[in-house]
Amino acid sequence: MSILSRQLKKTCPYYMMSEKSNEEEWYFLAFVITSPCIDEKAADCVETCPVDAIHEGEDQFFIDPDTCIDCGACEAVCPVSAIYQEDFVPDSEKSFIEKNRNFYKS
Repeated sequence: MSILSRQLKKTCPYYMMSEKSNEEEWYFLAFVITSPCIDEKAADCVETCPVDAIHEGEDQFFIDPDTCIDCGACEAVCPVSAIYQEDFVPDSEKSFIEKNRNFYKS
């Protein structure tokens, strides 16, 4: 890993090194699902998403950043107000940005 890669990894939330290919990757998440979704299985967001970008994880739903078209339909129908645009995720919920990225890493 280069010095620049190490610095970016520390400072930029959108930067990630691919462990499989050692290639640099940038992930911009349009929307992030946060803690109110944990153990919530209403799935209104899944049914509403026009591109099937939302998938069920072990304890919550996640939005695939490669599929999401940033339409906002999921945010509007979430019964527990767990979905935010990435730039507006509350500080107390920021860990869910990384949790979403990690879900789609593999």
